[in-house]
Amino acid sequence: MAGVDPSALGIYLSQFLSQEKVYLLALPDKRIADPVFNDLTGLLGSEFVSYIGTEAIAGIDAGQTVRAFHKLLARQPGIYFATYGDLLIGTSATSLHNYRLSVGITYTFNTIVEDLVRFGFARERFVVEPGTFAVRGGVIDLFPGEMDHPVRLDFFGDTLDSARTFDPGTQRSITDLSEINFYNQKPFDEESKSSLASLVPPDVQVIFYRPSYVGSADSVDINTLVNSFINNSIVSINGGVPDAFNGRVFSIEPQASFHRNLDAFRHRLSYLKELGYKTYITAESTIQTERLLALFDESKFTPIVFNLSAGFIDHTHHLAILTDHQVFDRHRRRNVIQRLFPASPLTTVDEFNEKDFVVHLDYGVGVYLGVEIIRVAGVPTEVLAIEYQEGDKVYVPIDKMDRVHKYEGGDGPPKITRLRTTEWDQLKFKTRKAVENYAQELMKFYAQRFQANGFAFSPDTDLQQKVEAAFLYDETTDQLQATREIKADMESNRPMDRLLCGDVGFGKTEVALRAAFKAISDSKQVAILVPTTILAQQHYETIRERLDDFAVRTSVLSRFRSPKEIKATLVATEKGEIDILVGTHRLLSKDVAFKNLGLLIVDEEHRFGVKHKEKIKEFKLDVDCLSMTATPIPRTLQMSLMGVRDFSQLSTPPRERQPIETRVVEYKEPLIREAILRELDRGGQIYFVHNRVESIGLMLEKLRLLVPEARFSMGHGQMKGAELERIMLGFFHHEYDVLLSTSIVESGLDNPRANTILINRADAFGLSQLYQLRGRVGRSNRRAYAILLTPNFRQLNVNAARRLNALERHSHYGGGYEIAMRDLEIRGSGNLFGTEQSGHIANVGYKLYTKILKETLEELRDIAEDRTPLYPKPDIKIDFDMLIPEVFIDDPNERVSLYRRIATAVEIAEIDKFQKELRDRFGRIPQEVTQLLDGKFLQLVGQHLGIRSLGVKQRTVSGDFHADVVTDQGQLLIKQLSQAIATTGLSVEIYNNAALPFVITVPANKNALTETRRFLEAMEPPG
Repeated sequence: MAGVDPSALGIYLSQFLSQEKVYLLALPDKRIADPVFNDLTGLLGSEFVSYIGTEAIAGIDAGQTVRAFHKLLARQPGIYFATYGDLLIGTSATSLHNYRLSVGITYTFNTIVEDLVRFGFARERFVVEPGTFAVRGGVIDLFPGEMDHPVRLDFFGDTLDSARTFDPGTQRSITDLSEINFYNQKPFDEESKSSLASLVPPDVQVIFYRPSYVGSADSVDINTLVNSFINNSIVSINGGVPDAFNGRVFSIEPQASFHRNLDAFRHRLSYLKELGYKTYITAESTIQTERLLALFDESKFTPIVFNLSAGFIDHTHHLAILTDHQVFDRHRRRNVIQRLFPASPLTTVDEFNEKDFVVHLDYGVGVYLGVEIIRVAGVPTEVLAIEYQEGDKVYVPIDKMDRVHKYEGGDGPPKITRLRTTEWDQLKFKTRKAVENYAQELMKFYAQRFQANGFAFSPDTDLQQKVEAAFLYDETTDQLQATREIKADMESNRPMDRLLCGDVGFGKTEVALRAAFKAISDSKQVAILVPTTILAQQHYETIRERLDDFAVRTSVLSRFRSPKEIKATLVATEKGEIDILVGTHRLLSKDVAFKNLGLLIVDEEHRFGVKHKEKIKEFKLDVDCLSMTATPIPRTLQMSLMGVRDFSQLSTPPRERQPIETRVVEYKEPLIREAILRELDRGGQIYFVHNRVESIGLMLEKLRLLVPEARFSMGHGQMKGAELERIMLGFFHHEYDVLLSTSIVESGLDNPRANTILINRADAFGLSQLYQLRGRVGRSNRRAYAILLTPNFRQLNVNAARRLNALERHSHYGGGYEIAMRDLEIRGSGNLFGTEQSGHIANVGYKLYTKILKETLEELRDIAEDRTPLYPKPDIKIDFDMLIPEVFIDDPNERVSLYRRIATAVEIAEIDKFQKELRDRFGRIPQEVTQLLDGKFLQLVGQHLGIRSLGVKQRTVSGDFHADVVTDQGQLLIKQLSQAIATTGLSVEIYNNAALPFVITVPANKNALTETRRFLEAMEPPG
């Protein structure tokens, strides 16, 4: 078979393949394999279409290739993709072996752990991703990549007591198993002489695509490869290998891209119809097919809902199958659905590491030293050790750990508190007063806005619906919801003030443009205020491209316009001849006058100065205002500000947003050259971040010598503003291939063409900064790459290595993502509050600040809810060991995390649920842990009952109640105590005084903690 373009290969193969046979499709490289794999998956299903090999292909993880490898060896019907290089790579000695474990059988526990390493599993703290395992006490968690869920093996000694699948997100069990089978997670070994090709069964039909494509420069010897399949039936497509299709020849050409030139595409449709071709246009949804029918003559084509990688024209059969994404330059959704694995929520951003700054609500900011075991009244107790100024230490017991949280605040290290002074109390008082003033000002401003009469915009017109229908992508649910919220605000008779939050590329601009068009439809003008000239130019170009077809008159005020052009724009704006005016703070100048301004859109308001913010605030009193930010605002903070500020959140990424492939590598020039050339080969652009201005010129010379094929530009913060803007805009317009810059690109342009970023000395950056820098790429449906360059790995300090590892391992979402997002949320909160309030956040930490703000706003609005329990926590003293032993959980960070979860629990049901989780995750619970949970239970129930103190010893339990409880409900308490005595059969003495003390005598054969719990359970909390 010859003349088959890659764009048509998937469709034509699907016509020839039998669902009962086994096929191996060998292709020259991943670039060709990827789209064909995507098309065949959509046509024949993911169960029939698989990929084997070492090269990652979009949407397929290593675990799925292991599964596919063994499906092929087992002759399971389907078509298996591999590149020529994949087929010649060696396979490990254990690649064909499976590992079986059965419940009830005795093994050697330590040998299993060693075998898992031998079978390619990596040991981790938690199992979240395929190919990893974790050991906790007598429990082994492992995630064979060929399985959909990880497995938990619970041993009693060396006997496998139980096996079950579990959810990697919650770490909770799902289904019981009687046995588990898995394979080597790394079946390929380049040193081995036994190749993958040599393992392919003889009854598998091998299809070679373009074997002649392999040139002399390639490492693949095509003749050697073909000879590996001497016992197989071989078919050749576009090559010289004897085939079974009798030399059938096609004449197929790929579809050209029309780059949104709709007239040219209409002409092509007419031409194909004149030639008598049957034409189909594929689109990914019925909404898109309806848009096609509205734009083009439906007599000339038939729309089909299907995600085809690329269109083609088959001149042999007079057939054209075209794609809408090659007409509109729109993103294409893949048929291959990537498996996504959440980071374990058990690894939280609040987790303490030694030397972290922490805040104790009563003592202030200190340094966390770790956990220690001390004896209190002869009982061993695990405590947190916190160091303050002059080496003073505070030991925080288990039941008080809810008073401590990780410090999150300013950019630099916080000031450590001095104990035995009023310093911390004064700081809290000062912060509370500042928050009260801020909150009162906030409430006053928003009260004025609520009383103001705004313009009530009309309901949507038919033209509004046409504008929204012309959007080239399917809206996310978040976009639709935000649009509804904004329109409802605009149609009300009070001025809108809404903040739209969402990462770059999540669709804020489209939502804002729909609001802008709604304003224009009611003969109002729109001002779009942005912080930089570059962003002004980009927004201007985006609006022109999106709305020019609807006769919207747009202009821009920026340094790129001549004085004459600016003057003409100002005159036209004042006359009402400009519908949308985009600009920097120049828009706020006195000489800018609108005839009928109806909507102000502000991008990243926090980046404007105090005077400009005051001017914006004036606008907000009588003009609808929509603010946009790419910095996240925490949901809890949004809830606190509800009623004084309106929020809309875009948290769903575009469907085509692919995870950014992140690699940490040592700085090596050949690797840098290869990465740059690879991006250039696919027509893309590259960011190279070098964060030292003094040596950035030298780095530019190095890179130019290293990659003379590329066009370089350089930008840094010490350049003049106009020059830097010219360079950045030139990069956006593809005048350069590589932008070498400092970290100023962290908040730069949205450039979908730039899909590789190299970050030099990545070890010197913070995690959130690395996360934001990495976010410069991956703005399109193309795979993006972030390469973190470091000096010799052995020179990295522990914290830097941990940061880089977090980012590398969680390319999509994960622990690194969560920590970075928390850092960004704190930054976002500071942006929302302003510079002065950011200083208070830095002083007391983010959590305490937001707690004070929340309480203050509730008091001011007179809606404070009593969320505290009816009575204070009882003072409990227990003469029993209550801790999590190291033999049960050896990781101190994990123990602290669990202690904090116990300390912060407020409901009895939480304790029962937590106990089940511990049993599930860690195996049999030791007595000390059971007693720890019983102690927490006594605290919660005692609090509900109004108990003031409780002392639990081996044979006696003594307690009393708060005097006001006895005064108010004394008779009821006596009744409840009597009821508990009758239910439990315990001997109890009750003394008739103000605190109603009681003493329980515990039988010699009973556990005092268990009996106390039984006794309190038998009492009903007062109503």
